[in-house]
Amino acid sequence: MLYPQENEHRRRLSLDGFWNFQAQRAGDDPTGWENALPSPTVLAVPASWNEQREELFDFFGPGWYQREFHLPSEWGGRHLVLRIGAAFYKTRVWLNGRELGTYEGGSLPSEYEAGDAARPGAWNCLTVRVDAGLDPWGLPPAQESANAGEGRVGFINQNPPVTYDFFPYGGIHRSVWLYATAPNRIEAVVVRTKLAPGHAEATVEVRARVTESGNVERLSIEVEGESAELEATGEADWFAGQLRIEGPRLWDVGRPELYEADVRLEDVNGGVDSYRQSFGIREVRVDERGLLLNGRPVYLTGFGKHEDSDFFGRGFNPPLAVRDFELLRWVGANSVRTGHYPYAEEFYDLADRIGVLVIAETPFVGMNNRMFTPEVEAKALPMIERMIARDTNHPSVVAWSLANEPYVKSDEALAFFRAMAKTARACDPTRPITYVAHVEVEDNRAAPDYDFFCLNKYYGWYVGHGRIDDTLDAFEAKLDEFYEAFGKPMMVTEFGADAVPGMHAWPAQPFSEEFQAEIVEKQIEVIRRKPYIFGFHLWNFADFKTGQTLSRIIHNRKGAFTRDRKPKLVAHTLRRLLRDQSTGHQA
Repeated sequence: MLYPQENEHRRRLSLDGFWNFQAQRAGDDPTGWENALPSPTVLAVPASWNEQREELFDFFGPGWYQREFHLPSEWGGRHLVLRIGAAFYKTRVWLNGRELGTYEGGSLPSEYEAGDAARPGAWNCLTVRVDAGLDPWGLPPAQESANAGEGRVGFINQNPPVTYDFFPYGGIHRSVWLYATAPNRIEAVVVRTKLAPGHAEATVEVRARVTESGNVERLSIEVEGESAELEATGEADWFAGQLRIEGPRLWDVGRPELYEADVRLEDVNGGVDSYRQSFGIREVRVDERGLLLNGRPVYLTGFGKHEDSDFFGRGFNPPLAVRDFELLRWVGANSVRTGHYPYAEEFYDLADRIGVLVIAETPFVGMNNRMFTPEVEAKALPMIERMIARDTNHPSVVAWSLANEPYVKSDEALAFFRAMAKTARACDPTRPITYVAHVEVEDNRAAPDYDFFCLNKYYGWYVGHGRIDDTLDAFEAKLDEFYEAFGKPMMVTEFGADAVPGMHAWPAQPFSEEFQAEIVEKQIEVIRRKPYIFGFHLWNFADFKTGQTLSRIIHNRKGAFTRDRKPKLVAHTLRRLLRDQSTGHQA
C-alpha cells in the first residue's frame, strides 16, 4: 500500500480540509445519509472530532463525514483509488451513493477502488462513516463494562471505559487522498540492503508487486545511475532484482543518508507506471550487547510518545511533528517508541530524514486474557502484516514492538504471541522483534520467542508511591530478576512520574516538577549501571489526554513537556544527563 505520489505517471488529489459532519445519535435514522446529511455542521480533516466541537467531546458513536470535490476530466480511464490514512475505528465509504467498502482498524490506511463510482469531469460526493464506538473486542479494546476494571491498575471506573491509558479519539486522523494510476500499476515496493564486511559495498535488493504480472513488458529499478531488471519470482505478481553500490553512504543516528530507488513498469499494452521509494543503507541486529547499528552498539535514549495535541487530538499535525523532533534534538535523545499504535507515515519520513531511531509498535495495548482468542488473532495478524508492509522501507525503524503491557500467562496467550512473532518474522526477517512487558516474570511466558526485552516499571509512583530512595533497591532488584529469568538484552521503556506544570515543592513531593525530575535522574542512574540494558525511554515525551480517573488531572502528566510542548524541570534534567554524559550515538 504505497503512499500516494505525484509524478509523470501518477496523479493525486488531496481531500483534506473542511468537511460536512453529522453525529449519529441514538434514535437517528441514517437512511439516505450516504447521499446527503440532513443537519450537518463543519469539521476539519485530518483531526479528531472530540477536540473541535463541544458537543462532540464525549461522543463515541458513528460520525458521518461528507464533502464534494471536482474530479479532473483527464482522470477518465485511469485506475482510481481512495485512500484514508487512518480513521478511528470502523470505516464505511460511499462515493456518489455507491458503497466502496469497509475497514476495521484505527491507525493504518484503508484503500477503496473508486473508478466505477467516480465521475471524471464533474462534481463528486464522498461520504465516510467513522464508528468510534467503544468495542470490547477492538484493537485496542474497550472494557467489557464501565466498571469492569479489567484487572489493570488505574482503570476501574475510568471514563470513557477503555483498557488503556489514552483517550479514544474518534475521527479521520490522517490525510484523505484520491489518486490515479495506469490500469497496470506498481502496488508494493520493498527495499532491503545488505552490507559487505568492512562496509565497502552494499547490495540493494528490491521486490515489487504489480497488478497484472502477465502484462509486464519490463520492470526495472535505478539507484544513482545504477540500474537492474526485476524478474518474476514465481510468487503471484512479485518481481525481484538487485544491484550493488560501491562505497555506500550509511544511514546512521544523526547522519541520515538516504537513497532513492526509481521503479519503472512498462506494460505490453503501452501503459507506464513509476514510483520513487526512498531508503537507507544500514544494518540492524541484536546480540548479547543489545542493539547493533551498522555493527556498532547503540545506547537508545528518548521517550515513548503519543499522537496527541490541542485542537488536533490524534490528528496528524505537520508543524507539531517538526517541533517534536526539534525538542528531541534539544534534549539529546536519539530514539522513540510509537506508543501504542502505528503513527502517521509522515512521522517516519521525518525520522528517516533527521536520523532518529524508532521502535514501531502495533495497536495491541490493553490486551488481557479474554482477548487471546482465534477471532481476535484473525484481526491482529493482518494488522501486523499491514503495519510492516507500510513501514518496512523506513531506515529509522529498527525494531517491531508487537504489544504493550499484555498478560502472557495462559496457554492461549502464549500461542497468540507465538503466532504474532511468526507473522512478524515472515514479513520482515531483517529487524528484531520485541514486546513491552510489565507486572511479573510469570506473566511474560512469550519472552523467549522475542529478540530483546522491554520493561515498564513505575517504582516510587505506582509502587511505593512518593518514596523515591526507599524503592531504588527494589527497582534494581526487579530489573535483575527479569534479566536472570530470560537472559535477553533489555530496555526500560517506561518509568517516571506525573508532574503538574508549575507545581513546585521542597522537599520534592508527588505531582511536583521537582519530584518528577528527582525520580527520573535517580532511576536513570540505576539503569545505567546495568550492562544488560542498552537503553531507556522515559514515559512520556509530552502530557497527553486520557480517560478520567482519580489519578488523572485532566491529562496524563508524565510528560517531560506539557501538552503544548513547554519544557518541565525534568526536560532540563534529561538534557543535562543526555548531552553532558555519553550514552552512545546522539541525535
